[in-house]
Amino acid sequence: LDSSIPIDFSISIINCLSHLFEYMDSSSKFYDNFFWISMSLCQLHDPKLFGPSIHLLHSVIQILHRNELFKDIGISGYCIETRNGKLEPMLNKIDELSGLSFENNFSFAFVGHLLKGIRTSTTKTQSMRLLTDMMDLHGESNLSKILGFLAALFPLSGDDVASNLRQIINSNEQSGVQQSLFNKTIIPDKTHCSLLFTFFATILQSSDIQHEQLFIYKSFEEGINFMPSI
Repeated sequence: LDSSIPIDFSISIINCLSHLFEYMDSSSKFYDNFFWISMSLCQLHDPKLFGPSIHLLHSVIQILHRNELFKDIGISGYCIETRNGKLEPMLNKIDELSGLSFENNFSFAFVGHLLKGIRTSTTKTQSMRLLTDMMDLHGESNLSKILGFLAALFPLSGDDVASNLRQIINSNEQSGVQQSLFNKTIIPDKTHCSLLFTFFATILQSSDIQHEQLFIYKSFEEGINFMPSI
């Protein structure tokens, strides 16, 4: 956003977009870009803009899900597909500057940009609500594609949310999935395990909450036993 524009005016624009997107024709050339517009706004280094930007992102994801655009391909498939085009060079540059690549791993890049919201008291509730809703909205058939969402929610959530997450993990008994992040369905290779360890280490650096720290230390122990070569 233009730095010469008053911050209140920028917030008003973002809030208007949150209300208008629901009524936008899906055939509009701007429609498929709205996820990336809202995601990019969340990456601006202005705490006053983060709350409205999270609200816009949440609204866009809910509406896209309602319109069944994640069906069969999941949110990652839809968003990576819509990334192609005029926005792609700019989005690649943003990924390069942030060090988070949506094309390499969508869910970890997504939660990586929400961490500042989770760690800020004024936006923690909004950010956690979005992450929690992602468990219902993502549309992914491959559980490894939601590892980033699970990684963010498990250490930061209360007992009720954690219990629901374990039910999601354990929903496919035929696959042999257990109530743990560390299994071959969710973490199929060293790359996913490395991303999980790196994300947990990032949370740990800024955590002063005992149950978060304990969960992460236990996860490190469990992860090393699960994949000793990591």
